[in-house]
Amino acid sequence: MQFMQLNGHQMRSIMQAHDSPIYSLDYSHNSDWLLSADEEGTIKYWQPNFNNVNIIRKAHDNAIQDLVFSPNDSKFVSCSDDQTLKIWEFSSSKEERVLKGHHWDVKCCDWHPNLGLIVSGSKDNLLKFWDPRSGKNISTLHEFKHTVTSTKFQRLGNARLLACVSRDHSTRILDLRMMKSVNIIKSSNDVDLSSITWHPVHSSMLTIGGYDGSLNSYNTSQYISPEQLYEEDINAKLNELNGINKTFSTNTINTLSSNSNSKKFTATNLDPAHSIPFAHDKAIHTIEYHPLGHILCSAGADKSMRFWCRSRPNDSNAFRDSAYTGESWTQQNQQSMINGIKDQPTGANRSVLGSSNSSYRRNNNNNNNNNNNNNYNRRD
Repeated sequence: MQFMQLNGHQMRSIMQAHDSPIYSLDYSHNSDWLLSADEEGTIKYWQPNFNNVNIIRKAHDNAIQDLVFSPNDSKFVSCSDDQTLKIWEFSSSKEERVLKGHHWDVKCCDWHPNLGLIVSGSKDNLLKFWDPRSGKNISTLHEFKHTVTSTKFQRLGNARLLACVSRDHSTRILDLRMMKSVNIIKSSNDVDLSSITWHPVHSSMLTIGGYDGSLNSYNTSQYISPEQLYEEDINAKLNELNGINKTFSTNTINTLSSNSNSKKFTATNLDPAHSIPFAHDKAIHTIEYHPLGHILCSAGADKSMRFWCRSRPNDSNAFRDSAYTGESWTQQNQQSMINGIKDQPTGANRSVLGSSNSSYRRNNNNNNNNNNNNNYNRRD
């Protein structure tokens, strides 16, 4: 485990925290505690001074894929490849409830910031909602055609939206009041999606990471509200009845309104507000915003952690780096050298140009081979 001081991006401390790969980390809402979970099913408690206070060994029978604190930090939920979720009492480290119902590995979970509601996504393509008080399954949604890799509740605004990504190349924004999708985001390159996060300041902004190393941000407020659609349905029906009978009671209007709410809601597709096509060389495992929202951190299978922020105003070179062009630093230097000697038609320079071009093609071929051999998420 490595702890980094953000000011200056310097490593503050490096320690052997677990004996096996760490799959999940989560800070408490009061920032007094850090939970970590690993491949062997072990959960550890950490203080801000990196003191290991408690260890829950064999919390699960298999790898723990995700864990999340409750809104008041008194409990936390964990999910595992053993097909179960568990609710724990934080102070006593006792297991309170076991949530069973998934038929395959549980890959993600989240605890609603205001409601007594837990959501989980699994390799069985299902989304399940749980009551943490009783441990019962409230609802099950069959929205995806492949593994659900990440789920996040909306933290700000009305906090009634849920964002989920899957390996079926789609992201769905669900309204908890209707339990239906109101937005569908399709991957432009037919790429599996691996991670998702909401912006901590702008409640409608959503950022998604893919298996191809791309980062895309979306504005989820760009859709027609359900109230508008339902109102249009009611007016159309009333106009139809008005042509048949000039008089109808208030009960008829109420009946039409209730029927319109039961109609299938047609979700809309979204285009990205901003895209970084080559943010990482391989799959992005996790993304998280700074609490102030001005910096985004991403970590991927290319063994790198990268920080992203807004470009300087009127910077003409803001989108000419490798994250947007896909070229490595070496390729950029080679291309600059090629552009610099194009105007020198001597024989020696022509031979240098040819060798540079061949080297450039070799590097491109090597990069293409590396992209074809892109390894998938280690959790699968």
